Amino acid sequence: MTGLIAQVEAFALTLLLGMLAAVLIHYYQLSIRVMNIGRYTLYLLDILFWIMMLILILAGILAINQGELRIYVFIGLVLGALVYLRCLAPRTSKAIHSAALHTARNISRLSAAIKIPLLFLHTRWQLFKQSKKKPPPSREE
Repeated sequence: MTGLIAQVEAFALTLLLGMLAAVLIHYYQLSIRVMNIGRYTLYLLDILFWIMMLILILAGILAINQGELRIYVFIGLVLGALVYLRCLAPRTSKAIHSAALHTARNISRLSAAIKIPLLFLHTRWQLFKQSKKKPPPSREE
């Protein structure tokens, strides 16, 4: 009987893990829509996001049932995501959209704060390179 209870507990935790994954996917989708991102940057962000999701899911499965991949683990992940997307996403969409807007605003501020010193250094470097190209003043003796 304890084996059955452990499997039910693992299934319930896997449902929660599926819901968490769906929340993160929802947040990522809304964040990408809010930001003005180029095509190749989006490709890079997608790859990084899915690597992060893979690590999160594998760490969750490792913590829930010592990494045993059984059919109820996959069913729990899919059902958890479906429960979130069908029942909870319409209720949480406004809050997640607000969080995505705040994230986009903060990333914009951070990139501006990084660009200003870099542009300053770039202009100084260009001036330095130009000053080296000028021939030395001729000595008229």
